[in-house]
Amino acid sequence: MQSLWSKLLVTEANRSGAIAKRTVNCVSSLAKFDAELFTTFCQFHWFNGIFLPLIFDHSEIYTAQGINFSALKHLESLGLISLESSIVLRRQPSPSAISYFGQRVMLNYPKSDADLAIGKAIFTQAGRELAPICGAQANPEYFLWVLQRWVDADISVSSSYPRE
Repeated sequence: MQSLWSKLLVTEANRSGAIAKRTVNCVSSLAKFDAELFTTFCQFHWFNGIFLPLIFDHSEIYTAQGINFSALKHLESLGLISLESSIVLRRQPSPSAISYFGQRVMLNYPKSDADLAIGKAIFTQAGRELAPICGAQANPEYFLWVLQRWVDADISVSSSYPRE
């Protein structure tokens, strides 16, 4: 929690108004467990101009990290995410770029413009502001899993992510 507060204050000090008052209030009500759960959740976020969690289903890839339906509902009750039945980014140009912890991925869709399903969760304003400063770490297994999911959906994927 101290680390999250210090990063939040540094962000605000460097760019006045970067952190909404609502986000500060949200963080003030978080317990240590809540902050740790959010940080764990954030290993599943991508970036394409905004931070996007990619939570497709209740797969082992998520539950192995402690992100199950109960955890998602808890994060929603904290005001950090919103759960929806299906979230789609409409009319993505082909090719388009998306990144995972700084690793750029190019997506080429079968059609010139296509929709990209991103799952069932989206960050709230507070979640979007906290995601880049919460200290989450990349998960290489998840990264490859998402790439394979896109390939299985007939999306051509190119990336130079180092393989172990």
